[in-house]
Amino acid sequence: MVPPKLHIRWSTVIAVGILIASGMLAYANSFPAPFIFDGKDYIEQNSTLHTLWPLWAPMIDTMRPVGWLSFAINYATCGTKVWGYHATNLAIHMAAALTLFAIVRRTLSGKRLAARFGPASSDLALVVALLWLLHPLQTQSVTYIYQRFESLMGLFFLLTLYSVIRAQDAARPKAWQVSAVLCCLLAVMTKEVAAVAPLLVLWYDRAFIAASWREMYRRRWGLYAGLSSSWVVLAIIMNSQAEKFSKAGLLVVKGITPLQYAASQPGVIAHYLRLCLWPTGLCLDYAWPLAGTAVKVVPPLLLVAALLALTAWSIFRWPLWSFLGGWFFLILAPTSSIVPIVDLAFEHRMYLSLAAVVTGVVLGGYLLANRLLAGRLAAGRLRPHMPALIGYGLMGVIAMTLGYLTVRRNLDYKSATTIWEDCVQKFPQNARAHDNLGVALADLGELDAAIDHYRKALEIRPNLANAHFNFGVALANRGQTIEAIDHYRQALKIKPDYAEAHVNLGVALTDRGQINEAISHYRQALEIKPDSASAHYNFAATLDNSGLVVEAISHYRQALEIKPDYTDVLNNLAWILASSSDATLRNGVNAVEFAERAVKLSNSQSPEFLDTLAAAYAEAGRFPQAQQTARRALDLATQQDKPALAKSIQAKIQLYDTQTPFRETKGESAGQG
Repeated sequence: MVPPKLHIRWSTVIAVGILIASGMLAYANSFPAPFIFDGKDYIEQNSTLHTLWPLWAPMIDTMRPVGWLSFAINYATCGTKVWGYHATNLAIHMAAALTLFAIVRRTLSGKRLAARFGPASSDLALVVALLWLLHPLQTQSVTYIYQRFESLMGLFFLLTLYSVIRAQDAARPKAWQVSAVLCCLLAVMTKEVAAVAPLLVLWYDRAFIAASWREMYRRRWGLYAGLSSSWVVLAIIMNSQAEKFSKAGLLVVKGITPLQYAASQPGVIAHYLRLCLWPTGLCLDYAWPLAGTAVKVVPPLLLVAALLALTAWSIFRWPLWSFLGGWFFLILAPTSSIVPIVDLAFEHRMYLSLAAVVTGVVLGGYLLANRLLAGRLAAGRLRPHMPALIGYGLMGVIAMTLGYLTVRRNLDYKSATTIWEDCVQKFPQNARAHDNLGVALADLGELDAAIDHYRKALEIRPNLANAHFNFGVALANRGQTIEAIDHYRQALKIKPDYAEAHVNLGVALTDRGQINEAISHYRQALEIKPDSASAHYNFAATLDNSGLVVEAISHYRQALEIKPDYTDVLNNLAWILASSSDATLRNGVNAVEFAERAVKLSNSQSPEFLDTLAAAYAEAGRFPQAQQTARRALDLATQQDKPALAKSIQAKIQLYDTQTPFRETKGESAGQG
């Protein structure tokens, strides 16, 4: 917006400071936002992230190895404390904004564009990076923890292009070219969308660097060979993880043909463009429907076709605008073309494409302002410093508005309840949103409200397996076991490989005394998901109560290998080792170790765990500690109004007072005596 002759050059240090400070201000209120949606299952409760060494352990057998490694590093440093994940997400986003600033500045001051933009290159680059950084459309890639895959991929993607640009005038261009190849490999190992990076680098090279295709081949064939190797890496990953891609709703999607998907995407792209220019009505989960009528297909198709035609026409006349069009459409191509994905629209897919829109608007506005004001300046009807003041003022207002909207949007993520209430309000026919809101309400103990949303979800989508499962959980918590069993069976009818439904059905059947069928479902759950700590635990508990203690111990130990801080497993295993009537199974030392860990993890507030620890001390011959711990357990049981447990503990205290360990009899279980 500032004419070149009035340009006031920003130093890089000041620009970096503005970007970092703005990013921190805009996202400071996002740090308390909890794990939601995919983040709960795939990060918070994902045992594969709990092992960081060897370094490649979290990367093995995954679709996006580098992204998962970043989450494993987070877990190693801060466990499940969400602030650490948010801090990392914000750092990635700000680093991406700084890289975008550097790319835009170097491009505008390069030989092809310097005459038009050179004097204002730093200011324009700062405005582009700042608006991109603060735009509320980015919140889904930053505030929603799980979508780090998009922002981290975006950072590596931008670093790939930046490295190529730096290689042009560097004293050691080969080093920068190697950097570009490595960043490209990291990008495709973070998310598949990065497959288009070599094509965009090629486009950029021809538009802004090379004088001919021959020159590109002669001088940089090695670079493009290296960048193209990322396709081989991606092909290997996708082939080895084909089943996981399919389960995630990628590559193969039942019920959606390529033609249906392609016909629906112009509407999605038009929506994305609207959000770029007018970012209201943001939604975590649109549940975007297939376009089934000409009215839904034709108008947005004409818009997209016109933009594609304009991009193609600009290739030879205006390379800058053609590259921005290519940037927008190529990055969206993997998710918004003909390859079906189960979810037709998600805002995070615009993370990089938004940069093209912002750059186009800023540069277009700058050129338009120059043309409109040139005559007035030449005629002396406008003071020389006024265009600069107007430009800075306008950009400041836009940046503050976008930052404010981002802060407001972050508030929607403050809890699982608020974000799903927002989705339901904006899209009442979104069955998945109703289901997830039900889960959030159930976690707060509001079972009646949760059940209402599960019913609504199943009215909209009767075949939604998750809604049946969650409905079953709520009914089981209300003691309606028979009804819960029915919903678990419905979930498994829709989704036979639903491991969690097998586990919960096993628990419900155990409560009904149908032990053999329950064991069958536990075994099926473990065949589907061998690393399910919950399946091992519930299977072990059922085996234990059925007298199959040796097998139960085996499954308890496997559960602990998967989830070392599983307090119920620690307690139950300690109880067997401390109190079993079978002397060959007892081990006082190990019982104390497990019981002490359970008590510590529960902050010494569980009378059941303290009861087990007392029994373990007694088995180990540490009777003074057994007496002291049992009395603490008795006090807590009394305070928490658990008379049966208190009576049981009182009887054990009498044993410990006579230096006698407690021995379990048939029908007794951990922490109950």
